[in-house]
Amino acid sequence: MGVLTDVREGMIALSQKIVGPCSLVQGALPKILRETPESYFNHVRSVLKENADICYEAFSQIPYMHPLRPQGAMYLMVRIEEKYLGEETDLVQELIKNESVYCLPGSAFNIPGWIRLVLTYPPEITREACERISRYCTSKLQGDIPTLNAYDSSDHLNSCGSESNED
Repeated sequence: MGVLTDVREGMIALSQKIVGPCSLVQGALPKILRETPESYFNHVRSVLKENADICYEAFSQIPYMHPLRPQGAMYLMVRIEEKYLGEETDLVQELIKNESVYCLPGSAFNIPGWIRLVLTYPPEITREACERISRYCTSKLQGDIPTLNAYDSSDHLNSCGSESNED
């Protein structure tokens, strides 16, 4: 059992309970929506669509990744073939560690085997993130990158921030 199992279970429980804004925001929302210029909404929709197109096209080109084109969501879901790319939780950790690209594992939303990417960044950042993910997955498939399974995290945890009481 992993060290963060309890944390993960707590996050899943919270994500299943907190599904909307607090009552204060809900009360203010009608006024906010009425007074926000239409140009703002047009810009947001345009960025979301452009990023969705960028991600969909990029992930369609990566072997063993199967993007699901969003239909109004602010994120894109990608099914990964774990037989080739590893478990989605490991892949997400590897992308963070090796490419500084942050996405979420589908298991956080009770859909294992998928990853979720946010589409709200500027398009140039989205393009670079897709390039990094593509480069990483291509290298991994060629066997150039060790997976997390080959990495013994207990060695790292034991050497980080622990002081020996031995004299």
